[in-house]
Amino acid sequence: MASPKCDYSLVSMFDWSTPQLRIKDKIAIQQFSTQVNAGKDCWGREKKQPASISVTLYLRDRITTAANADELDQSTVHYGKFSKSLLASLKDLHGWKSTHDLLMVVWETVCNDQWKSAIYAADMEVEFPKASALSGRTSCMVSMECGASPRIAQVLYVRDLKIPTLIGVNSNEREKKQAVVVSVSIDKITRLAMDGYGEVEKHVLEVSLIDAAYFVHANKCNVGD
Repeated sequence: MASPKCDYSLVSMFDWSTPQLRIKDKIAIQQFSTQVNAGKDCWGREKKQPASISVTLYLRDRITTAANADELDQSTVHYGKFSKSLLASLKDLHGWKSTHDLLMVVWETVCNDQWKSAIYAADMEVEFPKASALSGRTSCMVSMECGASPRIAQVLYVRDLKIPTLIGVNSNEREKKQAVVVSVSIDKITRLAMDGYGEVEKHVLEVSLIDAAYFVHANKCNVGD
């Protein structure tokens, strides 16, 4: 599954979240848990793993008519039917999918003929709760507009990495490592780099080890002085 076959503009998440978008009526499906043959596990392997998927649909028009009539109409989306359609799409995957391709499967559900006329844009996020070797959380979000020339925002999140680190100004703090919680987000991530959360963890750990080694060396020099 490739990117949308149209001219699109990759923008930052800040530019994506316009005031016009923030005031639109929304339907949110949060943390839809399933198993998917997509992404990479904590060892970098392409294999089936747990996933949590969240989708926020920005509606094209206000849902005033549906609210006044107290029944669903073409201005909104039946979240139950949407969820069932999404689950069916995820169960019908053939072979391993990259994280980006998995999110494009979600996008196909968004573009279903049953409700696509009601949708202006969507946020789609997949989180792999067991893909971190450092007790963290990894996820990717793709936000897209519907239409011929959409704006797209893509962000990789690596959250809550627990790094044992020598840190602090007091002498006792320089004798024992403490758990430092680190979170990283990479905006305007390319689709090919979305599966690189393992590399992000690796670099964060390497930087913390280099800084810790320097900290120990500096501390020993101060003691010697």
